Amino acid sequence: ILTGKFHFQTVQFMGRRSPDLKLGMISYLGFPLQFPDKSLFGTICILDSKENAYDNKIKELIISFKELFEDNLKLLLTQKELNSQSQLIDKLLNHTPALIFIKDLTHKYLMANERFFSVFDLNKDDVIGKSDLEIFPKDIAESFMKNDLLVIGSGSEQIIEEKALQIDGYHYSIVTKFPLKGESGETIGVCGICIDITDKKKSEIELEENRKRLGELVSDLKASNDALENFAFVASHDLQEPLRKVLAFGKMLQENSFDKMDDRGKDCLTRMIKGANNMRLFLNDLLIYSKVTAEKKIPAPVDLNQILEDVKESLSLRIEKTGGKIISDHLPEVKGSKFQLYQLFQNLLSNCLKFHKEDCPPEIRINTYQENSRQVIVVKDNGIGFEEKYLLKVFKPFERLHGHSKYEGSGLGLSICKKVVDNHKGNIDISSEKDIGTTVTVQLPV
Repeated sequence: ILTGKFHFQTVQFMGRRSPDLKLGMISYLGFPLQFPDKSLFGTICILDSKENAYDNKIKELIISFKELFEDNLKLLLTQKELNSQSQLIDKLLNHTPALIFIKDLTHKYLMANERFFSVFDLNKDDVIGKSDLEIFPKDIAESFMKNDLLVIGSGSEQIIEEKALQIDGYHYSIVTKFPLKGESGETIGVCGICIDITDKKKSEIELEENRKRLGELVSDLKASNDALENFAFVASHDLQEPLRKVLAFGKMLQENSFDKMDDRGKDCLTRMIKGANNMRLFLNDLLIYSKVTAEKKIPAPVDLNQILEDVKESLSLRIEKTGGKIISDHLPEVKGSKFQLYQLFQNLLSNCLKFHKEDCPPEIRINTYQENSRQVIVVKDNGIGFEEKYLLKVFKPFERLHGHSKYEGSGLGLSICKKVVDNHKGNIDISSEKDIGTTVTVQLPV
């Protein structure tokens, strides 16, 4: 029997406890009981006091009984497995942070998990068998039903953002809704799985509000800058004429009446002319700065070698006076504004010639090379340099490291250079060492 086969035998039986069983030969029939996987879980044994009591009919009846017994066992095991799976599914449904529900085609709830009841502060009787309109405010219920109808009408899954009023206020969820199908493939209901995204949604709303406020600030700042640039242009342009008159009358006094003045009058006139000249330089640089800022020309190919030659021609008197020397690599062609790039080289070389050591003629080296998608131009001098603690100041408008008495200028030179490079979507850096010299590195797009 333990091998899984039927066993029939006539055996000698010794009855000791029952007077009805007498000593002698009896019939014995045994057969195995098996699980669906054919493993044994027991046996059934039938005894009869008659010899050869089991004919084929009885054997067939017993086989039918065995099969019926095992079928019932299989059903019991299947039901046990289904109950186990059902308990597992219930645990999964009721321990997930997601809201899960099933509705029929009339929007009535057939099932909802514990999380659903909890967040809406409802119990099972408040939900099961009720429609959205009986549970939620009208506007929210109608939006839920509209999305359900979209799923029912399309017969396909829909991922939707929904808003609902929970016990602690409005919450936003990403809801996956999909149709439930009957045996013939028709839609019989809608299942929904909701993931709360309220924190993310609030962050997105806050980010959008901040972006909007930033846009308004940028717009206000641009308007303010435009007004300031316009003022700088008008002021620098309109002040040129009265300043020219001050210089003209000052020179007339210097030429015609200087010898007749006392020492105090001569000193005052000299200071006035020097101050007017400083103001003229300042207004010229301010006018250039406003033009560089306002220019919106479409970039065109610019030969930097020609720019360099034009700047050298413009600075020729100063180069000759200082004994300066300019040594340059062959420069590339870049796309940009010819006017602005001229101002870049004009101010860089002008600074190199201006801030030179008294006992050493200025020597300016211009090197260039390409690095990735950038054309790098390095301008290096052997001038007086400055301490690195001033690196953050040098590009700010009107910042001066030296007084007017020794070095003329407006304090706008490097500010103009930075504005030009920024307009060309490039980068400018400066390094310096006192009494050694200064190096300016400009990177422009190829």
